[in-house]
Amino acid sequence: IVSNIDYLISKKISDSYSLESKQKTELKKDVITLLNEIRNPAKEIEIILSKFKVGSTLKTNELKKNYLLILEKFLPLLSKYYATLSKEQTILFFENEIIKNNEIADQISKTTPFTVKDKVQKYFGDINDRQMKVIREEISLIIDLSKKRLSRRLKIQEALKNAKTEQEVRNAFNIYIDTIQSNTKLENRFIMFVGELIKASSKDQKEEIKDKKREIIELINHFLETRYI
Repeated sequence: IVSNIDYLISKKISDSYSLESKQKTELKKDVITLLNEIRNPAKEIEIILSKFKVGSTLKTNELKKNYLLILEKFLPLLSKYYATLSKEQTILFFENEIIKNNEIADQISKTTPFTVKDKVQKYFGDINDRQMKVIREEISLIIDLSKKRLSRRLKIQEALKNAKTEQEVRNAFNIYIDTIQSNTKLENRFIMFVGELIKASSKDQKEEIKDKKREIIELINHFLETRYI
């Protein structure tokens, strides 16, 4: 996957915007430039994760800082190609966004402790009773975070609809960065939520978390070693 990440990013943007052949060709070049520009923050993320020990405090602020550095490179790419869309492409883009919004709203309405359990198990393995208790106590947090995500999407989409200049398009996409930079009570609660899940982990679950961490670090290192041309 990492070796083909340039293709995957290009395809994701191209499909989202319904780009034409000439736009796709230029996009591929821009994505390669982007990947080379985000190597430093990716390396910093790898260092932070390598130093993290299960049960210790993860340096979430440092992770967030480097994630934002990557976003600051990535969002101008979205802005650039949105600004090139024809009227027909723009209409299709918003039609697809409405479908995604409805899917997210549907997922929110169906969120239960058991649907959250299914997602958490991907990282922790089988969930124990103590962890299930944590999930039940914080189910409103998970729902509120999903609602915040949907609200952010709607806000960006509304700003894009009203954008008349390239700068206004950039400002619309920067809403994403602005909402992440503001460290809200919800984000702090989520960090505590994950901490409680880790605290309640069994020995086998802690090994599962270590394995997931190793997998992520290997992916990042593979990315850092790959030349995109």
